[in-house]
Amino acid sequence: LPEDEDYDTLGGLIFSQFTTIPQDGSTPDLDCFGLHIHVEKLEDHRVETALVTKLATEDDHADDHPETLLDRLRSRDD
Repeated sequence: LPEDEDYDTLGGLIFSQFTTIPQDGSTPDLDCFGLHIHVEKLEDHRVETALVTKLATEDDHADDHPETLLDRLRSRDD
């Protein structure tokens, strides 16, 4: 996450990404800085609870099908 921004909290990060302030009771979602953030509770213009998950990257998918030794040996023979 950028360290030179004007926020010190997760709520500050979330509000910095919106062009308007979300309504109390709303549950906005946003993707930023490789994260998916789902605001679960917004009250008194403050983020009370949020679920933060890391977005998948291309590198994450490389681990889905790791190259085996046999695959490497076959590709060398080609």
